Amino acid sequence: EQQIVTERIFRTAYKQAKLNRPFFEFETEIDLQIMNGLDMGRILHSNVACSNIIHHISDEMKSDLINGLIKSDSKFSLLLDEATSVSNKNALVVYIRTVLKGMQNPMTVFLTLFELNSTTSAGILQELLNQLQALGLSFEFMKDHMIALTCDGASVLLGKKSGLAIQLTETFPNLFIWHCLNHRLELAVHDSIEEVAGINNFIHEYLKMIDSSYFF
Repeated sequence: EQQIVTERIFRTAYKQAKLNRPFFEFETEIDLQIMNGLDMGRILHSNVACSNIIHHISDEMKSDLINGLIKSDSKFSLLLDEATSVSNKNALVVYIRTVLKGMQNPMTVFLTLFELNSTTSAGILQELLNQLQALGLSFEFMKDHMIALTCDGASVLLGKKSGLAIQLTETFPNLFIWHCLNHRLELAVHDSIEEVAGINNFIHEYLKMIDSSYFF
């Protein structure tokens, strides 16, 4: 009976994360299920418990993903992006793209996000490799199965002389490096707007029109 109650709690916490709902709503979700006649126990009802449960679930999902990747002997690619928090702390977001055994189409899955202690290309590279190995991807497995890397055009990541991508190919010579198409499109649109002054006026007037619509 206690296992059934715990499963209900875990499913509710997973739903909060899956739908990007704030953790403080977790207690309300529990109360609603109790009102509907479900036994939800007496513990693990707080927003802190919700956070801890989600972290536990995410760790298990990452472990299952990595184990599945290794068992299926699948090739994979990494997608990287730098991020800066509101407190000006630098972080690296890592996604993985792969096709596991039995799948028809490739999937792209969030893998990890970690704070960067160094923002140099060499520092980021070392921390990235450490994180991947901590998740269970051995150096030997990466050398045989990591086939591509995608990131934006930031010099620290894609610099032609000493960017992270160039340094990574020194260790993984068969790695294919790709400049993110979405970012290249963004740069192209930005440059086009800069070149055609008339568009700036059009966009300004268009945004004014959108803003004025909120007052109706």
